[in-house]
Amino acid sequence: MTFNSFELSGDSNDENTILLSGNNYFIKINFDTYPIKLGEQFIDIEIEYIENNGNKFNGNVEIFFNTPSKSERYKFIALKLPDTKSLYKATHTFKEPGNWMIEIYVNDKKISEDFVFYVNVNNPSISVLKHGYLLMLMVALFFVVGYVKLYFEAKNKK
Repeated sequence: MTFNSFELSGDSNDENTILLSGNNYFIKINFDTYPIKLGEQFIDIEIEYIENNGNKFNGNVEIFFNTPSKSERYKFIALKLPDTKSLYKATHTFKEPGNWMIEIYVNDKKISEDFVFYVNVNNPSISVLKHGYLLMLMVALFFVVGYVKLYFEAKNKK
């Protein structure tokens, strides 16, 4: 994975955690699965002030996902989980492999800051393929046909 930000910490080759440090905020981003593949991905975002004086972030978090070809841009608003200090959740369905540019806009009423980083999205497993449902349907159909064939063979032997 390749990242571009003010500062990046962590070993991105072995982890699904991205640490971003800006002028005002420290952001920890966790992807649900690693490596990232096509399909739905759940994202946890923790935000803290760099000058942590006991205040917890309680603002807005907007996320923009830009396709590798830069032809489409998807906007999401991360939702704050209740009863948490500063944990936000978002989800996105990656539909195209390649390097996706992700922009995060963090804003409370006084301070705002933008973060940009890149993630590499790999080709999917068979369950996420465009026509993967046909394969699953064929497997189910195989079992049904086998059951019916065995039923009639047993009935004819009686």
